[in-house]
Formats: sequence, structure tokens, C-alpha cells
Amino acid sequence: MIEKKSLAFGLTLTCLFGPAGLIYSNIWLGLILTFISLPFFIISCFTVVGAIIMMLIVHPFCMILSAIAISANNSGKKVITSKFIGYILIFFIIIYYIFSVK
Repeated sequence: MIEKKSLAFGLTLTCLFGPAGLIYSNIWLGLILTFISLPFFIISCFTVVGAIIMMLIVHPFCMILSAIAISANNSGKKVITSKFIGYILIFFIIIYYIFSVK
């Protein structure tokens, strides 16, 4: 039996807590993205650019992933794979280098 998850609750958690809110949707994806986005969080404490990255790029991206993960969970499919997580990691690294170059 598949445990159904609430899409509204998942999106609310992800909107409020960012990547840490993904833990409700998918535990591994949430933990991995929380550790990947930790440098962005630290940068956002000290710079405006870091805060913009967190609010305009990382949070909406995590909300989209949350919706995908919950929809896949409720339909009984496995969408989140290691290849997908690798693409996410590459995305965050590219965004980090684009905004950190002076």
C-alpha cells in the first residue's frame, strides 16, 4: 500500500524551508539537496546575491521537485533516480559558479 502524501502540505514545507522541506516529499532528495544548497545558504547570510539565488532559483526549483516527487509517490512510480540527482547537483554547481565569479 502506497502512503499518499499531500501536495499542498509538501509545497508549503518546501516554500517555507527550501530544500529541507523536500524531506517530506522524498527523504533522500531532501537530504542531498539540503547539503548541496548549504553553501548558498551560508552565502545568503552575508550577501544580497546569495539571498537572490536562494529566493529566486533554489526555492522555486525545490518546489517543482517537491511536486514531481509527491505526484510520483502518489501514482506509485519512482521518478527520482541517482541520474536525476546528478543533474540537480550539476545545476547547482553551475549556478554557484555563475554568481560567484567577480
